[in-house]
Amino acid sequence: MLTFDFCNPVQVHFENGSHKKIGALLKGRYQRALLVCAKGTFHDNGVFAQVRAQLEESGAHVFEMEDIDSNPKLQSVCAGVNIAAKSGVDCVVALGGGSAMDCAKLIAVSAKTGVDPFDYVWGSRPEAADSLDTVMIPTIAATGTELNNTAVIVNEKTREKYWCVCKYPRSCIIDPTLSA
Repeated sequence: MLTFDFCNPVQVHFENGSHKKIGALLKGRYQRALLVCAKGTFHDNGVFAQVRAQLEESGAHVFEMEDIDSNPKLQSVCAGVNIAAKSGVDCVVALGGGSAMDCAKLIAVSAKTGVDPFDYVWGSRPEAADSLDTVMIPTIAATGTELNNTAVIVNEKTREKYWCVCKYPRSCIIDPTLSA
């Protein structure tokens, strides 16, 4: 094995079955969480219900935002910011692939700062000065967004796809049994 150094500010928990232990991992850290879920079979296979139950077990009241499309839309981010603001969430949890995670990161920044998500991607592009905590639960090994501070969003009106800088996720729970 090669020797290497690795530095990343994201707390990573890697374990088979770890999505069933999220409650213990996050116990007492958050009061109100927004669960952002990608489109897919997460309801049919019970993963969504398991993650929601684990968040509730950790002591958090859970708000839901489901069916994030591939190539997350600005409209979805705006809807999530509204839910987060009205509900007073202190954490955004993403379940799924890069789209759910990117959507969650921009929701967390905009909800915390009050800056329109459009401005982060296509507007004046301010620095992401603050963010709600984000917890990533990737279900596909592909984009690496669970460990970086960027998000890619689509403006459905102009059909433009572009990136912005967010904050790094607080935590990433990698469960190899969820990844295909």
